[in-house]
Amino acid sequence: MCRLSLPLLRHFPRGLAALLIGLLVIMLNETFRVFAIESTIIGNPFYAAFDIAPRALSWLTCGAAVAWLSISDGKSRNVAIAVIVLAALEVFALRPALDAACAFLKNHLSAPTTLYTDPYPFKINALIYVTFVEPTIAAFAFVSFCWPALGNGTLRRIMAFAALLLLIRGRVTQFFVETFWVNQPLGIAFLAESQFLLETLVLGSLVALTWSYAMRIQSEVGRSTEARP
Repeated sequence: MCRLSLPLLRHFPRGLAALLIGLLVIMLNETFRVFAIESTIIGNPFYAAFDIAPRALSWLTCGAAVAWLSISDGKSRNVAIAVIVLAALEVFALRPALDAACAFLKNHLSAPTTLYTDPYPFKINALIYVTFVEPTIAAFAFVSFCWPALGNGTLRRIMAFAALLLLIRGRVTQFFVETFWVNQPLGIAFLAESQFLLETLVLGSLVALTWSYAMRIQSEVGRSTEARP
């Protein structure tokens, strides 16, 4: 995504562009949405923050680092190697350290009491649905960055962008690997995990379709304006 977005990202200072990409990654992964829902359900925002912080901070750090490398190094091979190294550092060093630190801090808080359980009341369901605006905003930001580089043809661009979102959110691996860890019969497990893959697929497709329509309208308005005497 960063490599496709280079023409736009290079208009920003490198540090600002890297921070922006990192922030969009944590938004795409619904970080603030999960915090709002979890803190409301358990009634303890501090506990929810410490629960979410490890993955949020690792996404922010790695997303910003990948963006920094993509902008600064023009060789795809070097970026690919660096991404593999960063992924290993995130899994084996950064994330475990953050998990341990936040677990230590959570131990100094009183255990939360669950205020709501499934089936949730209307206000919790409303919060769950309304806060999906967070990953939607991030998806629109990403499509605006990389749209010109996605190739020719509307359908090809929509499919490419949806595939990018699936990769960034790890949905393909989650579907084909984590399914085998779900404590259900395999068929039900695949159905349970497929909702997350389909959610991201629909999000990417609809955002790209909407962006394509907006660009076409903008182009038509531009041509109409130029044609005026």
